[in-house]
Amino acid sequence: MSVLSFHSRVCRGYVGNSAMVPAMQALGRDVTAIDTVVLSNHPGHRTVTGRRLPAEEVRAMADAVLALPGAPAFRAVMTGYMAGLDTARAALKTVTAMKAEGRGPLYICDPILGDRDEGIYVDDALVPFFRREALPRADLALPNAFELEQLTGDKVVDVGTAVAAAHALRTRGTGAVVVTSVPDHPDPHMGGLLIGTLAVDDEGEWLIEAPKLNRRAKGAGDVFAGLLIGHLLSGMSLRDAAARATASVHGLLDAADEDDLDLPVIRRRELLTNPEKRFAPQAVR
Repeated sequence: MSVLSFHSRVCRGYVGNSAMVPAMQALGRDVTAIDTVVLSNHPGHRTVTGRRLPAEEVRAMADAVLALPGAPAFRAVMTGYMAGLDTARAALKTVTAMKAEGRGPLYICDPILGDRDEGIYVDDALVPFFRREALPRADLALPNAFELEQLTGDKVVDVGTAVAAAHALRTRGTGAVVVTSVPDHPDPHMGGLLIGTLAVDDEGEWLIEAPKLNRRAKGAGDVFAGLLIGHLLSGMSLRDAAARATASVHGLLDAADEDDLDLPVIRRRELLTNPEKRFAPQAVR
């Protein structure tokens, strides 16, 4: 099953397409990656260089890929890091065209805006773009808790407010929502803190909790997205796919040293398909 992914690319490390592609390939998915930016490494390192690909080049590459004779039909299309509003609209035009052909692919939108530590680190114009243009067309949205706040205007301080905000997105047209980094809280059994992943679809609301780890490595959300898509395409329910992806990402973070800036995606590649721990989804009451 083939997946088309619009995302960033780094020469070294595992973020954007550089994380999603190996994650999906580990699950047997054929991935066509169209890069929106190409960087030496993620900006968490002291130095970074690279360039943004022009929006017209992004659209031209997508058109060329779709026009290839004998190319397999795409089962899913993913939009991730967008270098600017023009790039985002170019990618969305491709999604719209693919959907218009009949039995279109599943559209997964990762509305990358920022996080609690860094705030918004993309073009401010992308916030209304995701709200009004991309997310109403998405079959599945993958915001973190901070991004969910920016997209809905609602504070996300716990599981209950995350559920309410996820449903607010769904009322605007988004099919299903998976929220990562749901605010942590004390673990009543083992001590420490728990952090949640919330899956909301027509079947209900489901929370997957895992011990919070103090790690600096970037790319966890991108690996999660790749694994989630891969598991969904194998026929898993949204909640089970989210739980399995959470377990793999938790294992990779746990395997990284506290000072590592990059996930050990290849060194511990067995965790992509066979996580050592399991975190069961629990229905939100």
